Amino acid sequence: MKTVKKYGRVWTAAAVLMLYFTSVVNQLLSFVLPLQFEKMDFRIAALGLQLSFFSAGALFSRVLLLNLIREENMKKFAAFGLGLMAVACSGFLLFTEAIPAMLCRILQGTAFGIASSAVPSVAMRFIETPEKSVGLIGIASIMASLTGPYLALEIVKRSPENGFRLVCLLAVLAAMAGFLLCMWIPAAENGENAVEKQKKGLPGKTAVYLFFTASFLILCNCYMALLTVFADSEGKLKEVVIFLVASSLSSILIRTCLKEVMKTQRRLHGLLFFGAVLYCAAMLWVGKTPGRSSFLAGGTAVGFFSGIMMSCAHLDILRLDDKDSAHANTLFYCIQDIANILCGVLWALAASWLGYGMSFVWSGVGILVICGAYILFRKKVVLRK
Repeated sequence: MKTVKKYGRVWTAAAVLMLYFTSVVNQLLSFVLPLQFEKMDFRIAALGLQLSFFSAGALFSRVLLLNLIREENMKKFAAFGLGLMAVACSGFLLFTEAIPAMLCRILQGTAFGIASSAVPSVAMRFIETPEKSVGLIGIASIMASLTGPYLALEIVKRSPENGFRLVCLLAVLAAMAGFLLCMWIPAAENGENAVEKQKKGLPGKTAVYLFFTASFLILCNCYMALLTVFADSEGKLKEVVIFLVASSLSSILIRTCLKEVMKTQRRLHGLLFFGAVLYCAAMLWVGKTPGRSSFLAGGTAVGFFSGIMMSCAHLDILRLDDKDSAHANTLFYCIQDIANILCGVLWALAASWLGYGMSFVWSGVGILVICGAYILFRKKVVLRK
């Protein structure tokens, strides 16, 4: 423990960088794989099933981990997940047919499920408070979502023939960098971390909290399933970067103010509802008039709302869980995987029935309704300090 304290800032920086590499592997591929599958004449996958298959693999591995992962063995799981992720991404370099590529996508999801469950708990050992832990985890993830899609889309745009292979190679290198950092960071020792000290602060009703979290994610992740294909159909593919950058920057900004946002429940609920109204208005605009201005507004609203909502949900689940942070993180990401599986399928069906534009409109209306119900419920379940 003396080594951890002596080099605390070094290990914290290394842990946050490891979080970034874990997330950026997924971000590099998520927005170019739909286009690649479309080129393979696997159009249903291009509309969202590749996201569902990825999440199914992640969910499978997380369910297994729920009864296996603990603070003392999380580094081993993190290293294994990162190594397997590098292997899975290598498969995209070899396979040009839809079915083998989809199997690699499932394997990538399985690896990501292991790594993304364990890596945050490794990082939390070096961070002082739960709010700061969630904030830094979120910022690392957002930085990945800021840089990953931008690099991937720019590479594909500049090199249409070999761009996808270059993106895959970059994803493999990022996974290997995360693996090497994981091997370098010291293993966990006995003792409580910042999250363990404040566990179990909610009186119950876990299932309802998880339902709201899943609902938010399904509705808010409409853009992940449909945005690139929607923009491509409208001749606006270049403007997708504007949406992604705006989303990342606004989410980083709100997460840096996380402690102030969560100072009182009234302030938190007010900002959540304000964010939901912005999101609804922006999605109405995106659905009817896709373009630079609407993508800028949509990305800003998505980042603002999801930054508050995901931070709140993560902290709630950390307080709900009566085991440790590794188990709580795995549970939290299980809910994300379930939501992403449903998201890919539901929005693929919605796009085929309603069209792309109306899908974005209903995403905004749904967020506003669910947010109002969530705030009314949360007022009855007050977090104990």
